[in-house]
Amino acid sequence: MNKTAVKNNATENRTFDESTYFALPKKNVKYLIAGFAVMLLGYIFLSGGGSSDPKVFSSAMFGARYLVVAPLLILSGMALVIISIMKRNLK
Repeated sequence: MNKTAVKNNATENRTFDESTYFALPKKNVKYLIAGFAVMLLGYIFLSGGGSSDPKVFSSAMFGARYLVVAPLLILSGMALVIISIMKRNLK
């Protein structure tokens, strides 16, 4: 850990951990990034399914990938993001 001496207005020296300035611990940041990645994967699954010709109907957009898998990925990614923000680091 990188410790640095800081002078405050009373000119006393204090040592502190630079990691104390960030609101989330490193483990929670990993969960946050994973949550965003899961959400991105859900949005990728949600894209497409249309027809290249607007006059032709394509029933591919009613598949399980678009109606079940993609929304579940998006919601689980949102839940993971919320949990990573709200979870306390108990030591």
